[in-house]
Amino acid sequence: MKVYTQNKYESEEILGKIITAFEKHRITPNPMNFLVWYEYFLGSYPKLIAVLDNALQNRDGYTNTLGVRVYEEFLREQQASTSDLERAFRRLLERMVSKLLDWTKSMDSHTQELDLYVSQLADKHDIDTETLRNLTGNVLSTTRSIVASQTEMQQDLIAATSQITRLQKELEEARAEAMTDMLTKVANRRWFEQDLELAMQATRENNQLAVILMDIDFFKKFNDNYGHLIGDAVLRFISSILKKNVEPSQLVARIGGEEFAVLVPNATIEEAFLLAETLRTKVATSHLKRKDTGETIGNINISLGIASYRVGEDWDTLYQRADAALYESKNNGRNKTTIAPL
Repeated sequence: MKVYTQNKYESEEILGKIITAFEKHRITPNPMNFLVWYEYFLGSYPKLIAVLDNALQNRDGYTNTLGVRVYEEFLREQQASTSDLERAFRRLLERMVSKLLDWTKSMDSHTQELDLYVSQLADKHDIDTETLRNLTGNVLSTTRSIVASQTEMQQDLIAATSQITRLQKELEEARAEAMTDMLTKVANRRWFEQDLELAMQATRENNQLAVILMDIDFFKKFNDNYGHLIGDAVLRFISSILKKNVEPSQLVARIGGEEFAVLVPNATIEEAFLLAETLRTKVATSHLKRKDTGETIGNINISLGIASYRVGEDWDTLYQRADAALYESKNNGRNKTTIAPL
């Protein structure tokens, strides 16, 4: 993941430029655009700058579609997580907090002024008309300033709350997208590894957490015989079967080209084996039908390997044991489920 080294003042300066640019060019303030424009003003990617400069000179200007394309082309490889989008979101919050602090200081100043006027009125037992008029005018002026400041702050808070709510929703969507396999719509490897780590931390006894790995048998033949579109359809077909036959607490993930995994928390190896056999049988007895020709594509099978967590082992060791069991299934004729030694 790319690490940003700018200090608070440098980041605030860039954020100010972003906000100005967003207002000037009517850019949607979502996390993706924040990151793209943060990089624009940071100046790390000359080609990115050229693309945005060119867009601003065109009639359509900068669009959300362009933002996605720029992110995919220049930034995705450097972003291993959504943390930079989160930083942009936090900078917005920090800016709002800063405004609140400034408003509080302003209120303190006005309060001190009013206290001074009240004190002057209290100390003057025989006050002349001119002095009274001046003090009254000062009190009214300060009061109007307080009301104006409160009104402005209220408007800022309403606008910021709306913006923060929108950013929060889009950030959650960005997080979900970053953790999802785009083809099959199941979890990707990053999501699987993250949840596996958390499940291992929560498991205190042996044989209470299982990992099922599976691989589509002879997947290459589907691509060779029917083309990659059918190969993609097979992957979606398998993922749909897996999703329909697992519990909500069990995570289905695509972790490789034709390799899937199921994380089975709070389950013994025997319970995980029953689930694995259910999945294997469901796949073997289901048929994929081509939409273009109506042709039924049969003989889709999967081989599976299961490993039960040993308290204290790292996730890589657990994964390797499940993977070894998977390859034992393949070496023994495929379309089988093998349990790794406990």
